[in-house]
Amino acid sequence: MMISCREAMELASKELDTPLSGKERLLLRLHVWFCTGCRRYERQLQWMHEVCKLSNPEAWLSEVRLSSQARQRIRQRLQRGQ
Repeated sequence: MMISCREAMELASKELDTPLSGKERLLLRLHVWFCTGCRRYERQLQWMHEVCKLSNPEAWLSEVRLSSQARQRIRQRLQRGQ
């Protein structure tokens, strides 16, 4: 059973925010394996997601395990650059 490209795009987007069920993950992987357009879309979506995380330093810093002093230095340098 194959899903449509629209369904694959929705699952690829959903996967960035929440874990997919086993069935959803299997359907997406199967579709992306056969569909070059959706494979490219998924890579671009993942790339954009990473770029957006980097453009929001507060969100990025919350995921990194740094001392509070290191975080403060990074914030100050980012603010000076703006």
